Amino acid sequence: MWPQSTIAFIKCKPSIRFVWGVTESVQFHRSHERLLGGAPRDGSLRLSYCTGLLARPVRDAAALGACRIVATPSDLKMDNQTRSEISRKKAIEAALTILSRDGVGGLTFDSLSRESGISKGGLLHQFRTKQGVLSALLEHQRLQFEQIARDYMASEGAAKAEPTLAAQIAIYRAAVKQPHSVARAVLAALIESPNLLEESKTSDEVKMKTLHAEASDPDLALLRYFAASGIAFHSLLGLSPLSDSTRDGLFERLLDEDRWKGLPAVPKGRKKGGR
Repeated sequence: MWPQSTIAFIKCKPSIRFVWGVTESVQFHRSHERLLGGAPRDGSLRLSYCTGLLARPVRDAAALGACRIVATPSDLKMDNQTRSEISRKKAIEAALTILSRDGVGGLTFDSLSRESGISKGGLLHQFRTKQGVLSALLEHQRLQFEQIARDYMASEGAAKAEPTLAAQIAIYRAAVKQPHSVARAVLAALIESPNLLEESKTSDEVKMKTLHAEASDPDLALLRYFAASGIAFHSLLGLSPLSDSTRDGLFERLLDEDRWKGLPAVPKGRKKGGR
């Protein structure tokens, strides 16, 4: 056991709450750490640290040897970035909870602070305005749906003649199955701030062009796409009379390319609905 007099306490930036140590030679970065307690008698220092919690002083040499770490500026920078990402994710999850429970009117920085446990000042630093929170929710939805599309393309895309269409139908199918639907909460947000959709119009136009390029019958591709979106939005808004099994069967039908082969295509240049 090390004698009590050899314990030295070091205070760091907020990302590393406390550092403590006992005798043995290890250098530390004085630009990021300040000695608060008494130094060891031989003038040297061995360090360990913990994040977020005040740990007990270490008096056992073997225990200390298992956690020898020295903080560097890059460690601090990475830790700050990680903490910011964690806080942002926590705030978005809290916002989704509020929107699902209380609606758009219930989403304020005060309610978001209470739900997330993050200070109002920290939330204002992250999002600036309520519009910023809603934009973050829309981005969160977009990234989540892009991941669904990537996973589907990786597993099923090679077997599809129209992989982009199939991936979009798979996204709509997944959206209605989420237990805590991101899409439902974001739909509520878009009612209050429809201008948020402006940012997605360009990507939607690219998507439509890709669907058209892949399709042997572009009209049929659009019918399948908008049928899937209609089923999804009706379900998300609570307007669908369909059972889950019926809805899932319709999505499977929309995804099954073999079920759509052989249908007569509209001749190019012919006016639709004309005689």
